[in-house]
Amino acid sequence: MSPTRTIVSVAVVAFVSLATACNAPRHYDVSPQNTNARTTMVLFNAPPMIDVLDVGFPGASAGDTVVWHAPLTTSRGDLSTEVGLAIGTMTRVRVGQPALPGEDGARDHRATSVEFGWHESPDSMVILGGHPYAAGAVESDVAILRAIVGGTGRFIGARGEMTSTPLGDGWYEHRIVLVD
Repeated sequence: MSPTRTIVSVAVVAFVSLATACNAPRHYDVSPQNTNARTTMVLFNAPPMIDVLDVGFPGASAGDTVVWHAPLTTSRGDLSTEVGLAIGTMTRVRVGQPALPGEDGARDHRATSVEFGWHESPDSMVILGGHPYAAGAVESDVAILRAIVGGTGRFIGARGEMTSTPLGDGWYEHRIVLVD
């Protein structure tokens, strides 16, 4: 990929994610707002492997990136069936913003890109969004609502939303709602 195309792609993802992050409430009504939407599937990811890249100024600063990956499963726990891989990047775009009413402490805002890829299949789902995290925290402490913006295979042209809920033990539940 050419450097110009890479820069344009990153700029588009950052713009969409930042626009979402700046208006994202801390708590969400996760019921589908579109009457043509339905819960399509519920997936889980095991505790992720996480790396934090301090690429801005030393310490928490805009541009710092969290990269992660985890097995994608159909249920939670040691006996779960692995069906694919969940991968993601989160880029810090705002650091230590004052808490909004109803929030606990300062918040960092991150633009996030997630891909769910199914094993031995051309199927993948692409999810984007932005969300405030507790300042300095690596993982979220509340449910996060993100947009499903496409995919490959059976998810080509997919659109909808995904609610990711931390389950307290490192596992996450992902409730996927696609629009017909």
